[in-house]
Amino acid sequence: SRRGSAGAFALYAAASLLLFGRDVLRDPAGSVVGSWGHDQGFFMWSLTWWTHVLGEGVNPFLTDRIYAPDGFNLAWATIIPGPGLLLSPITATLGPVVAYNVLALAAPALAAWTAFLLCRHVTGAYWPSVAGGWTFGFSSYLLGQTLNHVNLALVFLLPVIALLVLRHAQGEIGGRRFVASLTAALLGQFLIFLEVFMTMTIAGAVALVLAL
Repeated sequence: SRRGSAGAFALYAAASLLLFGRDVLRDPAGSVVGSWGHDQGFFMWSLTWWTHVLGEGVNPFLTDRIYAPDGFNLAWATIIPGPGLLLSPITATLGPVVAYNVLALAAPALAAWTAFLLCRHVTGAYWPSVAGGWTFGFSSYLLGQTLNHVNLALVFLLPVIALLVLRHAQGEIGGRRFVASLTAALLGQFLIFLEVFMTMTIAGAVALVLAL
């Protein structure tokens, strides 16, 4: 039910705030999830860069704002274009630190919730699915990456993609809806981090071969 799904998400969101957000809640613009460092700083710069791209209409992949005067090709960098564009209103109004904290706090909660949806579809059981979502969203991998590498922590679309494939294979969604939904999910992951996208593609191909 929708109420059950909302309850699971509320549980995961509260856990993320408790584990990562206590200092952030006290000072959202002066404290950061994890610890201050080069990685967090670059992701905040990336969030600001995408607001600049939207406002000025400049080339999103070439910048002279770093490595001046030659500039830098951002196609080589982890500039998280999808989250950057999505959070641009927060970045523009509240600043990149707040936007980064929102992104980092959302990462484990969203991953746990989408894994919960996948588990519930497979098992039909609520509390075992809550446990399955927790196992994925608050695994050692997610906990570690949330502290430093938000691009690697944003893996919430992986369970969504698996769920779409299962529902299509079971005849629950038609071909057109499946293609449109899967394309959107794949594009979303591509715009978060290419390496996770490629790893997912390889693992999905192996799984399909084994299924056949």
